[in-house]
Amino acid sequence: MRWWIIEDALNSKCGHYYEYIRTFKEGLEAEGDTVRIFVDRMAEDWLVDSIGVERELPRSIWARMSDGAPRWKKLLRYPVHGWATYRAVSRLLRQNKDQLPDIIFVPSVFTHHLVGWVPLLKKQTRAEGPKFLLFFPSTPIRFEPNTNAAALKTDRTAQWFPRLVHQLAPLVENGQVILGVETRVMQCSLMDLCGVPFRYFPHPVSKPIVDQSAVVSSDILIGCYGAARAEKGSDLFQAAARQFLEKYPATKVRFAMQWLDDFKDENDLWVRKDNFLTAHPRFEYISRLFDPDGEYLRQVQKTDLMVLPYRDSYRYRLSRVVIESILAGVPVVVSRDTTLCEQASEFGAAIRVEMNSVNSLLMGIEKAVANIHELKTQAEKARSIAAVHFSVASFRNLLS
Repeated sequence: MRWWIIEDALNSKCGHYYEYIRTFKEGLEAEGDTVRIFVDRMAEDWLVDSIGVERELPRSIWARMSDGAPRWKKLLRYPVHGWATYRAVSRLLRQNKDQLPDIIFVPSVFTHHLVGWVPLLKKQTRAEGPKFLLFFPSTPIRFEPNTNAAALKTDRTAQWFPRLVHQLAPLVENGQVILGVETRVMQCSLMDLCGVPFRYFPHPVSKPIVDQSAVVSSDILIGCYGAARAEKGSDLFQAAARQFLEKYPATKVRFAMQWLDDFKDENDLWVRKDNFLTAHPRFEYISRLFDPDGEYLRQVQKTDLMVLPYRDSYRYRLSRVVIESILAGVPVVVSRDTTLCEQASEFGAAIRVEMNSVNSLLMGIEKAVANIHELKTQAEKARSIAAVHFSVASFRNLLS
């Protein structure tokens, strides 16, 4: 098959976009497919050399939506970006009309993309043309405790979302457009809210190469990776790690936490690095991005226990880090009622803790440390099943 991947959020090594797209490119080419990748016109030069991206898309607004701009300016970005996306993709289709792909895959679709994609698809799709796979890694829904179900968020743009999606219903019905999500709970929730079929696809992750030369340590390394944020419970991890080190001064446990910038907690208060931990020899703040050459996966591979105290927004969303941990045979301490907990429990080894609780998190870490060998054995046994499920081949087969 011939693929186009259209991803305007891929412009640097921030986030997981590079690893995600590279995984697809390598996996699809291994299956004999051809792949072209179109990205943000401001993408960094090394991306061209690394995976051959083509800089044809409008500047991404993904990273700018939390830049403190006035609300009116953020709202204006939606139609502006939608129109720019419409023009850019229409131009690509027109310029390549004699060599169109079989599949056009858009890995990250948000409401501001739909503003452009909906009119474009209604105009461009035809039976003999390519299929469009629109993927929704995050959507404007929330958990409503009164109904114990998903509900739309209350902001204005969230109300646009189901209306825009519903306009694609005829194209979804005839198979020209596929709406994809990467968690089962998101699939069910969106079908209920939008009245349109969504399909589940696994989130592919490259299987890490085992480094046989790695030095075996008697220490237990506990990791928490990814830019520190309130929704990831980074403040909870920091507090639990401090309490653990204070409680067990002679421990062989080491902690490593990625912290690129200070952040605000759920009460809008700034969370900064803990001075006690900054000075502690058994705690490391990783204050940089990992190099996009496999350094991150090597870090995961040498980690003995991953701690992911994610909060409520991850009831529906997936985090790539949990799959990376599963495929590396790393057990996980994870919040209940999240997609991370569901996947770690099914495909790996998980210690479940209560959401938003430092005390529960501390007890979970203690339990995991006390049973680390059994947990690692369990996680190792599950790796082969997980590697098949979370593969590009599995994703590709579900399209047929």
